[in-house]
Amino acid sequence: MAIRIAINGLGRIGRSVLRALYERGELSRYQVVWLNEPAPTKAIAHLLKFDSTHGRFPGAVSYDDETLMIDDQAIEVHHASDLSSLSLDGVDILIECSGRYTADQLHRLVARDQDTVVLISNPSQASVDDTIIFGLNHHVLNTVKRGVYSCGSCTSNAVVPIISEVKKRYSIMSGATLTLHSAMNDQPVIDAYHDDDLRLTRSAMQSMIPVETALDKGIARLIPDLDGKLVSHSIRMPTTNVSAIDLTLELDQDVTTEEFDLMLKDIASRYAVINLSSEPLASCDFIHDSSSAVIDRSLSTLISPTFIKIYLWFDNEWGYANRLIDCVSYLSNSSNGDI
Repeated sequence: MAIRIAINGLGRIGRSVLRALYERGELSRYQVVWLNEPAPTKAIAHLLKFDSTHGRFPGAVSYDDETLMIDDQAIEVHHASDLSSLSLDGVDILIECSGRYTADQLHRLVARDQDTVVLISNPSQASVDDTIIFGLNHHVLNTVKRGVYSCGSCTSNAVVPIISEVKKRYSIMSGATLTLHSAMNDQPVIDAYHDDDLRLTRSAMQSMIPVETALDKGIARLIPDLDGKLVSHSIRMPTTNVSAIDLTLELDQDVTTEEFDLMLKDIASRYAVINLSSEPLASCDFIHDSSSAVIDRSLSTLISPTFIKIYLWFDNEWGYANRLIDCVSYLSNSSNGDI
């Protein structure tokens, strides 16, 4: 029997997940039983078909009443403002992309209905059953039948596997991350009374805007030995997609340039979701790249024998959406089709 999927929230990530399912040829493998998005079906179909960042949808998209058609596959569309008004009966995996629900709320939904695995498309509270970074600890899903799991963030998926690999080779004494993140829909296009954070009241398209980030805490949750050793900062950039992380780490021993090069190559070879580039590329060159991260060798360097700097590019929409689908695929395979 086909694995039955539902997607709650069809913003940038939810639509990317649906599109990636199609582009990866997975819609024939999975049954998308329903989508839930308060916006009208007409708007859902239009924004799926025409995407300013990723281009036109490669298949046929149409709609009829409360049904979205992708080629010849019909998907039921709901417009519930409260997810608890929908039943998870008949849903094997719910991909929660709205960002509106706490882990506790989702746990209650799972307990109320049939056995369902919920994958949250953002960092969540400690009450999730676990946080999954695909390529690092996705084996946790090996025997999962139900529960609520966070898939971390686009930034944690990009940087955590790399920090983990560095830590296997050297003790990390301290470190810092600076994320240069493309603009998001919680920012106004022009100055507006939009947020308690006064920086976020400023136009997303006219400024580089510092924002709060808990990436260091997220890293420490996954790698407890680093608790208190990292600091993280984030700046929103006036671009619509693709982000970067400037990772700096202080190590407990000297590293040569040759050892540094070999380590970066080894990290990229160990992880199918991490790539290495030496080309002189800009952010736009990574649009629609499905990697969790691309290490830019030309910008990564030794500051001193014990200080290393690793520069990462990542499509914060497409890469992350593909990791969600990787988790769905792993769940399906590990459960032999019976979630």
